[in-house]
Amino acid sequence: MAIEVRELTYVNTSVIVASIYPSDPNHGYAVRFLEEVCLSRKLCRASNLLLEEVRSTPSEGMALDALKRFGIPVIEVDVEEYLRRARRVVESLGLSYSRLIDVAHVLIARDARCSIVASFDRKMLRFARRIGLKAYNPRYGWV
Repeated sequence: MAIEVRELTYVNTSVIVASIYPSDPNHGYAVRFLEEVCLSRKLCRASNLLLEEVRSTPSEGMALDALKRFGIPVIEVDVEEYLRRARRVVESLGLSYSRLIDVAHVLIARDARCSIVASFDRKMLRFARRIGLKAYNPRYGWV
């Protein structure tokens, strides 16, 4: 069955990381999504915030390779500015500060004119929907 994503999609770190570790329970779902939506349809974007998240971890080089392998352009943003904006959103909505990076990713997605956020993180997807974006979990579909 084909994945029904047909609009510009922001790919979250969780999808990229799942794609590089065969032992991850979401590995197959991530790879299928990235191959079908990103590589074949050229509908995906990521940001340098993803690269900041994996910097100095064993995943860093593999994440860069995955972005190249699946043809995902990396949007260059001012990470500090997005973290400041995310902090204001977190404070105004009473969200946990542990969601700061997730909120920053969603703000980047919106500003990059992506219609969809793809992630395995349910709370992040819930926030994406809250601000008017569509939410897609590569394992479960639309949420």
